[in-house]
Amino acid sequence: MAAGPEAIRRRNDTMRAFADLIDRNAQELVAGKVAPGLTAEMIVGGIYEMVYTRVLRGEIRELPDLLPDLTYSALLPYLGPEAGAAERRRLLDSQQAA
Repeated sequence: MAAGPEAIRRRNDTMRAFADLIDRNAQELVAGKVAPGLTAEMIVGGIYEMVYTRVLRGEIRELPDLLPDLTYSALLPYLGPEAGAAERRRLLDSQQAA
């Protein structure tokens, strides 16, 4: 936030673009059973905060470990807990295999 108004605008534009991408894909994915548009904004904001906090703490190497839980959180409002958990397990398995 200390980078100034232009950096903040670019950050906000990027976050809005990600939220729009999630929203569009959710529309296709769940055909008519889409959570409100605010959901995509909350997902993007939550992911941003999780990543930003870890970057500030210098925990860059741990960022890939967030992927399964962040994916679960992003899928939960659209696909429900079972599908979100299945994708989380798949990602955990692929991380352990690597």
